[in-house]
Amino acid sequence: MAGKSKIDIKNLDALIERYKGGESVADICKGTEINPATLRRRFLKAGVMRNVFSALNLAFVSGKMNGRKTRKGVLASEETKQLLREKALQRAQTRARGWRINSCGYAEFTRGELQNVLVHRFVVETHIGRKLSSSECVHHIDGNKLNNDISNLEIMTFAEHAKAHRIEEAELGLIRQRDAYGRFGKEKLCKKL
Repeated sequence: MAGKSKIDIKNLDALIERYKGGESVADICKGTEINPATLRRRFLKAGVMRNVFSALNLAFVSGKMNGRKTRKGVLASEETKQLLREKALQRAQTRARGWRINSCGYAEFTRGELQNVLVHRFVVETHIGRKLSSSECVHHIDGNKLNNDISNLEIMTFAEHAKAHRIEEAELGLIRQRDAYGRFGKEKLCKKL
């Protein structure tokens, strides 16, 4: 019959008394060669194991959890925390790309004065030398939202833009499905039968 060999802890009663006195399992194991998991199992079997909340409370009262600690567990002063924040910000500034792909699939700037500006709109506005009006939009000719070359971008009104997309869909043989109320759905394109 195969099973785990029983580890004999000779001074278990003394260790239980130390544990009841407020020492942690990790502190008790430091002076011995006993594995903390083994000691926890023995304390659990003896019925003296603390629950998580009482263990955290005891650690807080004993000073082990006072103040904010760094990753290595060393207490950090306010000056150190501020220095760590500044270093993290510098790292982010040097490593950041300065743009991202938003939830609609378009590239947009993420830093500086151009933050949250769509790249394709910025390229067109720079090329024509003025801001786009509220009735104008930019159309990607090849359909690739990330191809922001000026030769691939065209200024249109919203009506012209919608018409251009309906023509492209008709050329591909796609039709828009209507819902139960007769409205067009956004992603319900299917092939004509």
